Amino acid sequence: MNPGKKLNLSLYLNPAHSAADQRAAGALQQWYLGLRQSGSERDDVSMTMRTFHRSVYLAGLQLHLLSPRLCQHVAESIGREPLTLAELTAELLRCELLPRVPGMEAEQPEASFSPRQLEQIQLLLSHTRASGETEREVAGEAQEARLESLLEAQQAEFARLHGELERLRALAEQQALQLQQLRLSGRAVATPVESSRGSTTEELSLAEMAPPTEKMQKVRQKGIF
Repeated sequence: MNPGKKLNLSLYLNPAHSAADQRAAGALQQWYLGLRQSGSERDDVSMTMRTFHRSVYLAGLQLHLLSPRLCQHVAESIGREPLTLAELTAELLRCELLPRVPGMEAEQPEASFSPRQLEQIQLLLSHTRASGETEREVAGEAQEARLESLLEAQQAEFARLHGELERLRALAEQQALQLQQLRLSGRAVATPVESSRGSTTEELSLAEMAPPTEKMQKVRQKGIF
């Protein structure tokens, strides 16, 4: 290849293919729009664009020459928005794509959680607390509903027993009234029977006494006395 030959490179992106391509296309369009609205001269805009493309391409090429896996990982990470430099560095260290530097391990705990991660953790904790409170509220409502149901059942049982007691009381009063009526009717029947028995006795006595009187009259007629 001739070292003095110029190269014009093109970039192919398919936003529908991956999140990285979509983020890259959006970032490039935003950068181009800002450059055109800057009010710079046309030649200055063209120079800025060439410098931008050269820097980006050479940076990626350098990463590729150092480590193809590192270059690929960094390229795909653009699709995970937002991603800070500290987060990307920690991720590359975990994946062993960057060499360990003495003293970096001591600083790692401070960079282990990014502001975004801390926000997510706080949000998760708040959701957990809210979920716990909701569960307690639901449990309390369920307990209250069970107590209300039990109270209603007890009240219904008390009402049933009260009704049964009233029914038995009315039945006892009715039976007492019937017994009193039977006693009164028994006394009324006993009085005519006794009267009937008395008159019969008198009639029998007179009948029994009748024959001696007739005999005495007959004797008198014969002149015995």
